[in-house]
Amino acid sequence: MPIRPFIRLWNGAALLPLAAALGLASATAATAQQTTGDGDLEVSDAWMREMPQRGGAAEVYLTLTNRGLRTVELVGARSDMASIETLHETDSRSGDTKRMSAVSALRIAPGDSLTLGPGGMHIMLIDLEKPLPAGRALPLRLQFYDGDEISLSVPVLAAGAPVPGEQSASQEP
Repeated sequence: MPIRPFIRLWNGAALLPLAAALGLASATAATAQQTTGDGDLEVSDAWMREMPQRGGAAEVYLTLTNRGLRTVELVGARSDMASIETLHETDSRSGDTKRMSAVSALRIAPGDSLTLGPGGMHIMLIDLEKPLPAGRALPLRLQFYDGDEISLSVPVLAAGAPVPGEQSASQEP
């Protein structure tokens, strides 16, 4: 059995970082939901846009859903593909000018979801170690205040490609 179909069929969180590091994970395998060890937090619809040159910055978007009974705090992210990873917020309240600023944590109350998306909250990757072309996957670890971590493989999408979790105009009722 080829490795790629095995990864898609099993789709285990433990294999995704290894598969991504070996260059075996496809972008489609990375869109699966991931959860913390205790199952309190679910991560879905992760994606980022391609970054054709090395040394630039990129943003990662995803949805966090708290299925537990306590507030969950995302306090950081790590990737071997970037020198710096920060949680960011885009603020456009000051008129036409948009500003990005770092935030120390993102809090998700029990039963709530938080979507990180363009023009709002996101994970900023600075000084990329190498280009990230469309079709690849970025290994990423999310770190939480309680010590939990989630490893996931973020699909790299081409400019203009459909975004996970969004309906296209042709899918609307």
